Amino acid sequence: MSECPADEKYEVYSEHEVMMPKKKSRFLLWLDMEIKYALKEELKNVGKNELDKTLNEYVKSVYKSAKQLATLFDKQQHSGMSAQLTIKLFKKMANWENLSPLTLEDDEFGTMAGHDQNQRNSAVFRNKDKNNNWQYSYIYIVSIKNENEVWLKYPPIDDCGTLDDNDPLVENYFKKLQSLKDKHNDEIKAPYTPKTHYYNWDFKKKDFVNASEKVEGEAK
Repeated sequence: MSECPADEKYEVYSEHEVMMPKKKSRFLLWLDMEIKYALKEELKNVGKNELDKTLNEYVKSVYKSAKQLATLFDKQQHSGMSAQLTIKLFKKMANWENLSPLTLEDDEFGTMAGHDQNQRNSAVFRNKDKNNNWQYSYIYIVSIKNENEVWLKYPPIDDCGTLDDNDPLVENYFKKLQSLKDKHNDEIKAPYTPKTHYYNWDFKKKDFVNASEKVEGEAK
């Protein structure tokens, strides 16, 4: 085999030891361009004081970390289907989500944070009811799409970010929210794949209504 030119970087491909020039893929060329545009946009209003400099470096480090993952992903040379499956699986791994349904058996529970916290999904807990039977709960069992509206429209209106628990409207909201969570938590059975149920608060009905995952903040 002839020697590689001094100005070329080469890489071995396959068991046949074929030497091919190592060049950036179309994906990595696109990624470099896109990161350049993104950083320009994100940092356009950053000043020159020490706090801004720290923010500047932090943002750049996040992009650098993401690019390192993307570069490894590119080297794996996925097909369209394997790429989507890998992305989906990695997202679950990175978010510490269980990769298969929970068994809810005793050996799944018990962490440094608590005896009744699930080891495979830290958002799942158990506790004994009055009949000494296990009941299970998932922290994210319910999500209210237009929750921000509730916090802005319900008392005290003059102090955003707080709600008056003694106000009838607020009391009704939290009472029905807890009832909704209890309802869905009672449905948890093994094998269990954690699922979030989405709702909107209907200000006219003063009750929750089902919400599509595509709904963003507005009551139906």
